[in-house]
Amino acid sequence: MVKKQKGEDVILSKVSAIAGDVTELGLGIQPNDLETLRNEVTIIYHCAATVRFDEPLRKAVFLNTRGTKYMLEFAKSVKHLDFFAHVSTAYCHLHVKTLYERVYDPPANPHKVISACEWLTDEQVAAIEHKILGDIPNTYAYTKSLSEALVAENFDELPAMILRPSIVIPVWREPVPGWTDNINGPTGLLIAAGKGI
Repeated sequence: MVKKQKGEDVILSKVSAIAGDVTELGLGIQPNDLETLRNEVTIIYHCAATVRFDEPLRKAVFLNTRGTKYMLEFAKSVKHLDFFAHVSTAYCHLHVKTLYERVYDPPANPHKVISACEWLTDEQVAAIEHKILGDIPNTYAYTKSLSEALVAENFDELPAMILRPSIVIPVWREPVPGWTDNINGPTGLLIAAGKGI
C-alpha cells in the first residue's frame, strides 16, 4: 500500500542496511551504528534465528536464545521504543495441545542453559544434547521456548510481544519475485518436487 502511494524510492530511503551478528556482544554492530539505532529506532522485529531443526544445540542456543537475550538488552537502551516483537514459532510448546496467547513455562532456565553452553565445548554439549532436549524433538523448538521465557521476563520493562507463526514461507513478489532465504520446510519440498525428486 505505502509502496503504491509513495513509491519504492521513498521506502528505500527509510531503510539502512547495518551489518550485525546476534551471537556477538553488542550484536556485532559498530558503535556508531548502535548509537544511531538507539536514537532512531522505534520498532524492533527480532527475527534473527537459525531455523534448522538439526542445528547442534550449542549453536542453536547462541543464535536463538542468547541472541534474544542480547536483543532484549539492546532494546532496553533504545530511547524511543514503541514495541519489541519477538518472532517465535507455534511449535515451541509441543506438549500443549492447544496453544493460547499466553506465556508458557520453558523446559529449563534459559540463563542456566546459556551459561552452560558458554563454558562447555561443542563436543561436551553434543554428548548430552539428547538428555537436555528430553521429549522435545529438535533444538529449534527447544531454543525458541527458552527465548520466549527471556522475552516474558522483560514484559514489565519493555513493550514486548511474542509472535508465534505456524510457518514462514517465501514471498511471491516482494522484495523481489521469488525471493527466499533458505530451503527448509515447505520450500525444500516444493523445490524437490519441481526437480522431480
